[in-house]
Amino acid sequence: MDYSNIQKSAVIGELRAMQVFVALGFEVYQQLTGKEAADFVAVKDKKIYRVEVKTTSVYRNDSWVFNIARTRHNASKKSKKYKFSEYKKDLDLLVLYIKPKDCVMIYHKDEISTQTQVRIHNKEMEVRKYDEFLKYEAINTNIKEK
Repeated sequence: MDYSNIQKSAVIGELRAMQVFVALGFEVYQQLTGKEAADFVAVKDKKIYRVEVKTTSVYRNDSWVFNIARTRHNASKKSKKYKFSEYKKDLDLLVLYIKPKDCVMIYHKDEISTQTQVRIHNKEMEVRKYDEFLKYEAINTNIKEK
């Protein structure tokens, strides 16, 4: 497996997600160390969102497949996988990016009930873009105040 291509895809997904947040009027702050729980932080109207981005190019059985389990490597190159429920407490939003379709979808962490994979069908992809997030944001009271 070519990890450099996976890392490049992840960076592309993160940059594309940040671009969408900026276009929606958010201030965006990216971490530099790679050790934080979220890929970036987005701020708007005194609300702070910790954002994780998952990118895919995998299309299988009529759906786009996202691996949402997190893998961390230690100094001895051993890796540990974390289910989504094990790290979602450190996030507010999960962004799913379908690279071949250039489709960015924003979900509140509590909308995700699976632990290791999310599958998005084409129909859901077309109706789920940012509009739903904006509606959700307008009624959500569980976001941190600045």
